[in-house]
Amino acid sequence: MKRITVACLQVNNHYGGDVISDVIAATRRADALLSPLKAKAAAAAAVVAAGIAGQTPGVATVQQFPASSQLRPSKFYEHVRSERRPDVLVLPELAFTGYGFPSKAAIWPFLEPTASGISTRWAQRTAKELSCNVIVGYPELAKTANQSGMVYNSAVVVAPSGAVIYNYRKHFLFEADEKWGARPGPDGFGSVELQTQANEKIKVALGICMDLNPEKFQAPFDKFEFANFAIGKDADLIVMPMAWLCSRQPAQQEVNKHALGGLDVVDDDLKLGPDSSTVQYWARRLSPVRDLYLNDPPKRDRPAGFVVANRSGIENKTDGTAVRYAGSSTTMKFEAGGRITALDVLPCDQEGLSVVDINI
Repeated sequence: MKRITVACLQVNNHYGGDVISDVIAATRRADALLSPLKAKAAAAAAVVAAGIAGQTPGVATVQQFPASSQLRPSKFYEHVRSERRPDVLVLPELAFTGYGFPSKAAIWPFLEPTASGISTRWAQRTAKELSCNVIVGYPELAKTANQSGMVYNSAVVVAPSGAVIYNYRKHFLFEADEKWGARPGPDGFGSVELQTQANEKIKVALGICMDLNPEKFQAPFDKFEFANFAIGKDADLIVMPMAWLCSRQPAQQEVNKHALGGLDVVDDDLKLGPDSSTVQYWARRLSPVRDLYLNDPPKRDRPAGFVVANRSGIENKTDGTAVRYAGSSTTMKFEAGGRITALDVLPCDQEGLSVVDINI
């Protein structure tokens, strides 16, 4: 069995909102939110360097540029359940740009060339700083020879060395993707092999948000396209950057006119806890994975992990309406007897960092 450490960063960068609209500023905000992990990585590197120099490892002091702390929100859910540095860091779908673009013209200034734009450069720098794999969603303007000029909702995967090892394009599109001109990824769902800090290989099935749903909401619910894909790939870890909407939208209730860390707060239970019905739905969409463990003996002899990095908060749209994201970024495990264990779930309405160990 392999032990891996997974980190999820839940952010609330929204297109047209009042949080952070500038992409560069959004990356700096992410740096600030990751400061606990970066401090730990820098301390570990200092200890290693001291050992190489023949010094006795002792206390490592890290001095950080104070500007990052100014970007760190006062209301931030930090749930670090591991002393290890992460093997994988996952950010949401379209992490730094926001998601609710009303048209292709609106998203056009934010499009990034294939695995070489601002989001990818941030992932490369962060992967090297944390010595871990990084997965981040971004809006792609294809630059490859046979796809030039096409727009995709994508996620780039970067190794600890900073090398780009995979570029995944969302296969099942949500109606919001189609509004800004995204095309379905032509190669189906994604799979990639990652190396852990223990130099072990893990098989990852990669999808983005709508990929978990029935295709176009028209396919039979029990077709379970993405779950069956993950089983076919014998995935150790299922990873999904998301911009998943909350089960309770602002239009359905009175919105309190006060802010929490830059967010409009609707319900006390959601600012403090997850959108439980959404988390349960995610697990239900992976029923075939759970079913692997119901046989005696089980069809799979080791656990499998599921990781969601979702965005949070309320996004104001140009037509005067608003949508609310579910947050609730989750790490769960499927294991013997069909047991599903939620190892960590972030709240709905706050930004947050989750770091958790999982045996798979």
